[in-house]
Amino acid sequence: MLLKTPDSKEALLAELDRLARVAPLPQKRQIAEEVRILRAGLKGEQESAYLLNFGLKASRNTAIIHDLRLDLNGRVAHIDHVLLHRTLCVFVLETKHFQAGLKITEDGEFLRWNAYTKTYEGMPSPLAQNERHIAVLQDAFDRVDLPTRLGVRLTPAFLSYVLVSPRAWIKRPKRFDSSHVLKADMFSVEEELNKRGLLKGMGHLSRLVASATLRAIGRQLVALHRPVTIDYAARFGIAKPPAPRA
Repeated sequence: MLLKTPDSKEALLAELDRLARVAPLPQKRQIAEEVRILRAGLKGEQESAYLLNFGLKASRNTAIIHDLRLDLNGRVAHIDHVLLHRTLCVFVLETKHFQAGLKITEDGEFLRWNAYTKTYEGMPSPLAQNERHIAVLQDAFDRVDLPTRLGVRLTPAFLSYVLVSPRAWIKRPKRFDSSHVLKADMFSVEEELNKRGLLKGMGHLSRLVASATLRAIGRQLVALHRPVTIDYAARFGIAKPPAPRA
């Protein structure tokens, strides 16, 4: 079941285009890089959203929330995709778009391949980023009405994944566990639950909620969404033109 679609980024792109026309040359370059990053992120999110919707939009067992931005207790998390399963397993998905591919070192460091310079470049760990997202998402669930079993409030289990383009390659380490980094077309909720034994035994049955309950939980999360607002003029140090006189 699809509960939230991605927010449109057209207004952000239009504002960047407007500023690019009036900005001095150094800021023009910064704006161009911002547009490139924004469009690359959008491409990855849209690709993953299509694949997730294709397999799960009609499902009664999994709820889909795209592009969830939470601002709680002084912390902000902008999560690409959240999947809620009837077992109260919560999949937190971070999407990354790579032009070529990435390498994960034995220490868990993420490196992206720069096809222009023919070298690897360091990048922030998307798994570490997701752990911060989960911390904020846990605060969000404190505000959600969750069902109880024998008088005890059920608590969700959080699973972190990084999805990359099906066309990208992944150079994996031998020792560091990179099983939570997958190509977007290879990700499956049921398969991942089965791998981790989360669909077996009485523990699974005791946590199972009805589809209607799942929808209600998801809608409460969506109600906490706060759309992003960015003052690009301030970010790039561009003076705003004075308002026209009446």
